[in-house]
Amino acid sequence: KFLMDYSIQGSSWWNPISASGHVDISLLPSGTSLQAVLRPYLTSQGELRVSIEDVDIHFEMEVIVPGLFVGNLIETIVWVADTLMRHQIEAMLGRIINNLDDDFLNPMLNDLFLEVPLGLPRPNDGMTLNFAICDVEFTDTYASVALSGETFDINDPQLSYGVAPVSIPHQPPTQDRMITVALTKWTINSALWMLSRKGLFETTLRSEDLLHDVDGASIDFNTKWLSLQGVPKLAWAPKKPFTLSISTMGSPSVAIDDGIAVSASLNLTFSSVEPDGSSDLLFSLGVPLKLSAHPRVTDGSPQKIIAGLQPVSFTPVTVLATTQASGTVYPSVLEAELNIITNSFIKKSQEALGSGMELPVVNGFGLTDLSLNFGHMLFTHANIVWDW
Repeated sequence: KFLMDYSIQGSSWWNPISASGHVDISLLPSGTSLQAVLRPYLTSQGELRVSIEDVDIHFEMEVIVPGLFVGNLIETIVWVADTLMRHQIEAMLGRIINNLDDDFLNPMLNDLFLEVPLGLPRPNDGMTLNFAICDVEFTDTYASVALSGETFDINDPQLSYGVAPVSIPHQPPTQDRMITVALTKWTINSALWMLSRKGLFETTLRSEDLLHDVDGASIDFNTKWLSLQGVPKLAWAPKKPFTLSISTMGSPSVAIDDGIAVSASLNLTFSSVEPDGSSDLLFSLGVPLKLSAHPRVTDGSPQKIIAGLQPVSFTPVTVLATTQASGTVYPSVLEAELNIITNSFIKKSQEALGSGMELPVVNGFGLTDLSLNFGHMLFTHANIVWDW
């Protein structure tokens, strides 16, 4: 709706009209419409673009000018202009809207960066999770967007996870929800591979850093303790602290089936700490780590996510190297003790998590009717609610 004031002041014999007032111009809803189709697509270079197609514009005006002669004159002029120029104006507006994709929308998409830094300290500050758009699809009943989800290092662009991505569904799931997210193991494994290549799974612990309270029993970790865990020769040597160096042999991996399972081949190297602070190698073990979880969502309101952590397995432990100081090592005893210590930690974690974590609400947005379905990938279905 537009309101305009007018004023006419006659100043000559040929212009005797003198009047003032206002003009009320309104677009009539019954005769005004704008329709257009926004069609997202990917270029051959994988860039997201939007085209505006099938633009259809119609408008109808109502002009009211209070007054007699001047009002009727202005209304007549506007009616003639509307009749003669409406189609030209509609065509001009259509061309403007058609050009919005190249003039406004697509330049804006050029600045859309779907890369999330992992926030690691140097020298791994370039580690980034890339959510580049791989595919877009819009139908009458749903819209879908496929994202890459690969972890890479912007400081080392030649380093790339060389495994082909897992195929994602081309049809929506049957669950009646507002949103569905499908996560494949490829996204997680690409991150694990990159972290492994950068050595981020390598660490060294001192014996005093280890968990000393195991199922209510206090453990003093030192070489005497190791002598009771399958390294008997250490019982005859002086008691010393030790270090435990952990590294991975190959990259850890994740499998998604009826839950989430993580497997990794670990190298555990034990070294004694000498009085002068130096370390002497004792022995090394090969440990196949297997950790799994079966997450689930509770019913009711609010819903909660239960982690469903399962017992850890270290079977079978193998001896990779021994020294004269360690003598013979019996891995089955250490295997049993590793299971006890680690599963005690899992038990404490389950107790800390309690009955689950409530679904969060962020800036008024929350999820309801959440469900998790496991198969060859993880499907998450939910409705979105917004609390004003």
